[in-house]
Amino acid sequence: MIRKIWTIVLAVLLVNSATMWGGEVALDGAEVGKWTMDYQAAVNLAKEKKLPLLLNFTGSDWCSWCILMERNVFSKTQWQNYAKENVVMVTLDFPKNTSKVPQKYAQRNYELQAKFGVQGYPTFIILDEDGETVIGQLGAARNPSPEWFIDQLEGITMFRESALERKAKSLSGEKVKAFNEAVNAYNSTISDFDNWLNTGPTKTEENIQIYQAFLNKIEALKSKIATF
Repeated sequence: MIRKIWTIVLAVLLVNSATMWGGEVALDGAEVGKWTMDYQAAVNLAKEKKLPLLLNFTGSDWCSWCILMERNVFSKTQWQNYAKENVVMVTLDFPKNTSKVPQKYAQRNYELQAKFGVQGYPTFIILDEDGETVIGQLGAARNPSPEWFIDQLEGITMFRESALERKAKSLSGEKVKAFNEAVNAYNSTISDFDNWLNTGPTKTEENIQIYQAFLNKIEALKSKIATF
C-alpha cells in the first residue's frame, strides 16, 4: 500500500514538473505576465488587452543559454512584477524530453519556428497586439538581468501605436503637444525611410549616407520620445 501511495505521489510530481518553467507554465488559456504554451489563447488575450506578445523559443532542458535566462531573468521577482502588467508570454519549447510538450503543440511549435525564421535558442520574438506584426527580436546575454531584459524589451514595445496612445493620455498641456509632435515626426520619418527603401537604392556612397542619416534621425526621435 505504501509503495502504491508513493507511486501515485511520484506520478503527480512528474506531471507537475512538466508545467514548471520559471514558475508554472499553463498548458491551456493565457494570463497577462504568465507563461503559457497556448499560443492562440495568448494571441486572443494580447488583442483584448492591447499588449505585446513575447514568444520564447527555447530548449528548456538542454540549452545552457535558455537555462541562464530562466535563472537570471524570468525567475526573478522584478521581471515577474513587470510582466504581469505589460506583456503576454508564450513558451515554445523544443526539449530533449519531448513529454514536456503536449502532442497538440509539438508540430505547431515547429511551424511557428519556421514562420518567424528562428534558427537558434533562445530566441525571443516580440509581436504587436495583432499577433502577426513582428516588432523586434532579442536573444540571450552573457550576464543577463531583469533590468537588462526589461530595458531591451521596453526599447521595442514603447513605440507600438497603442503604447504611444496610452502615453499621450498620461500627459497634459505642453507636454502632450510636444510628445505628439515627436511621435508624428517619428512616424513620418519611418514612412519616408520605408518609401526610400522600396525604391531599391543601389549601394553607392551617396545612398549609404542617406541610409545612415535616416537611422540617425530615427534614433534621435526615439530618444526624444523616451524622455517623456
